[in-house]
Amino acid sequence: MDKKISIGILTYKRTDLLVSTIKELLCVKFKIDLIIINNNETLDICKDLNFLNECENIKLTYIWDKVNYGVSIGRNKIIQLVETEYVIMLDDDIRIPDINHIVDSCIRKFEEDPMIGAIAFYIKDIKTGIANKYEIPHKNKLIDMSKDFDTYLFIGAAHALRISILSETGYYPSDFGLYGMEEIDLAYRIVAKNYKIRYLSNNIIYHKRSPNGRHSNNYVYYLSFLNRCKISIRYLKWRYVCSVVVVRGIYLVFKTKQVFWIFKAVPELYSEINKRMVNKNKLFNKIFYQNIKRLNGFLWW
Repeated sequence: MDKKISIGILTYKRTDLLVSTIKELLCVKFKIDLIIINNNETLDICKDLNFLNECENIKLTYIWDKVNYGVSIGRNKIIQLVETEYVIMLDDDIRIPDINHIVDSCIRKFEEDPMIGAIAFYIKDIKTGIANKYEIPHKNKLIDMSKDFDTYLFIGAAHALRISILSETGYYPSDFGLYGMEEIDLAYRIVAKNYKIRYLSNNIIYHKRSPNGRHSNNYVYYLSFLNRCKISIRYLKWRYVCSVVVVRGIYLVFKTKQVFWIFKAVPELYSEINKRMVNKNKLFNKIFYQNIKRLNGFLWW
């Protein structure tokens, strides 16, 4: 079979977990390209990946530029290197029970329906064996995860993309800092172009959610606030902008116990508002809102 799918992984300060994740790919029966972007500034992990030479079905592309690109730019670099029709994006701290099923189901779903632009996975917490509420690809956290459904979100830890649609939607946002909400930004743009995001209940991965390589909670809350506000300002109606800024601003202050983070975000948000006033063609049209309504989506915060 010709190669149809690539797997892309970013890694940062979690070499042991990365190696563990990659070893679960060794049983793959499909020909795949594996693209690894090393975001460590000073640590070359090339020798840690030598075991991949023994796997005939995996072609490795390893990039180390001695720069921490963050999630969005790093994943954009992966996309630029993809030579296949589809790509599966994975975090470096996951367990994959059945990579062959995941590869096969992604290829089949993409080929069955050319309007499927992305595939969301069933991401379970490694400790509890159930989905963390923050990794359910829908605002309805009571949704039946045992059944497939169309949605308007996918989760960063594991998802798949049809490469050809990215010429219409654009890539991950390039100005979201090290990480935070980048997958929501891209998911919204996929829905806005009238493509589907399909959740596959049997595409299961377990997320270890390692603290290594992550920033302090306060900074994570700040990036989540800033980037979620950017999304609303760029694309959504003013009523959603106001609700996002207010509700998420209150949440940011509540979690950090500091108003400082709000003031830190003001210059960037002010700049976003100015860009919106000048360039209104980025605003989503009625197709996006019709799709969100059909999918029982939620945009208020």
